[in-house]
Amino acid sequence: MEKPFFSVVIPTFNRPGPLTCCLAALAVQDYPARDFEVIVVDDGSRVPLQGAAALFADRMTVRFLTQAHGGVARARNTGMAAAQGKFLAFTDDDCLPAPDWLSALAAQFAATPEDGLGGPLISSVTANSYSWAFHLILSTVYAYFNTPHDAACMLAAANLALPAEGLRALGGFDEGFTCSEDREVCDRWLARGGRLRYVPAARVYHRGPETFGQYCRRYFGYGRGAYRFFRVRAARGSGSLWPDIGFYAGFLPLLRRVSARDRQFSRTRLVFLLFMWQVMNVSGFFWEWLGARLRLNGKA
Repeated sequence: MEKPFFSVVIPTFNRPGPLTCCLAALAVQDYPARDFEVIVVDDGSRVPLQGAAALFADRMTVRFLTQAHGGVARARNTGMAAAQGKFLAFTDDDCLPAPDWLSALAAQFAATPEDGLGGPLISSVTANSYSWAFHLILSTVYAYFNTPHDAACMLAAANLALPAEGLRALGGFDEGFTCSEDREVCDRWLARGGRLRYVPAARVYHRGPETFGQYCRRYFGYGRGAYRFFRVRAARGSGSLWPDIGFYAGFLPLLRRVSARDRQFSRTRLVFLLFMWQVMNVSGFFWEWLGARLRLNGKA
C-alpha cells in the first residue's frame, strides 16, 4: 500500500544538542525514509545549527531553513509554507519521537484523512521533580480535554499532525502568539468544523523544565498565552472560560487517579509544585491583561 508523504516541521532556537537528538530519533523511524522529509526552521539562533541537520543528510531528507527571530508560531508557518507533504507532523527540538511515531499517524490518517491528530507527550526525564510535575499536569489536561479520543480539543504542537491543505486553508498558526499557539490553532480548527483525534500509539518523548526557574517561566508564559487565547476565542464567538473552569473543578480527583501510578516524589513537593503552577499561570494571565489595559488606555 502506498504510504502518505509527511513533512515533519521542527522549529528550533539556540539548542544544537537537543536538535541533534531529535533528528537522531527521526532518522530511526520505521517509516520509509523516502516517504517523509524533515524541515528544520532556525528561528534566528545565535549559535550555528545547520551542522546538526547535515549529520543526517545521508539517512533522510533534511531541509534547513532560517528566519529572523519571530517566535515558534512563525517558525511553524515557515515550515508549513515550504512543506511538500500531504500531512504536516509538528514536533519540537527537545522531543524524541518514538520509532513508530509516523507509522502510527499514517495508520490513523488512512482511516480519517481529514482529521487533525495528536498523541501523548511522555517525560524523557524521570528523576527530576519539575519535569515530572510538568508531565503529570499535561497528562491530566489531556485526560480531561481529549476524552473521548475521537473528540479531542487540546493537542500540543510538540506532537501534532494535520492535513497540509487543511492547515493552509485555516491560515496556519497565529503569529501573534508567542506561547499557546497550538491551543489556539486547535480551537480554530474545531470552530471551522474540523475534528481532532487523540492517538495513544503516536508517542513522543519530551524534556520538561528541569529547574525551578524553567518551571515557573513555562507556566507564566502559558498564563500569558491563555489570556490571548480567551480574547481571540471570544472575539470569534467560539467559546468562553467555562470549559477551563470545569477542568479546574474536577482537577484534584482526576489528579489523584493519575498520580497514583507514581509516588517517587513526596506529596508535599507535589502540592507545592501544583501551587506554583497555578500562581504562575494566574500571574502570566493578569500580566497580559494589565498590558492590554495599559495599551488601551494609551490609545484613548
